[in-house]
Amino acid sequence: MDPLSDQADVKSISAEIDAEIRSLPKYNTPAERALLRKYSVMFKEKSPGFILKLARELVRNYHYRSLPYELIERHKAAYRSLRAEKLVELGQGINSWWSVDSFARTLAGPAWRDGQVFDELIHSWARSPDRW
Repeated sequence: MDPLSDQADVKSISAEIDAEIRSLPKYNTPAERALLRKYSVMFKEKSPGFILKLARELVRNYHYRSLPYELIERHKAAYRSLRAEKLVELGQGINSWWSVDSFARTLAGPAWRDGQVFDELIHSWARSPDRW
């Protein structure tokens, strides 16, 4: 796939996801789970790079956490492609306990457990003066 069209698709799809979330009568866990199922099936055949770009777009520009993290988790190839650089990027802007919990239990912890990132990354976060 052409990287430029891939990026245009990511921007368009992330805007559609945001619009769909904003149109929900109530954005809660059941609603998020339904969206997660829908998009996980829809993106099943997409490349790991596409999924990571989409997640980054949803985190950076729309400030979602759980949904993009879980899209990566459910796309096994995208999850297996996670390394320190991508985790650091996806963790930028974390500013609450719920976002820490979502990031840690869905991506960072499992990636560390599975040997995709090394102790040094986790230790650097633990030593950081930034609590988040």
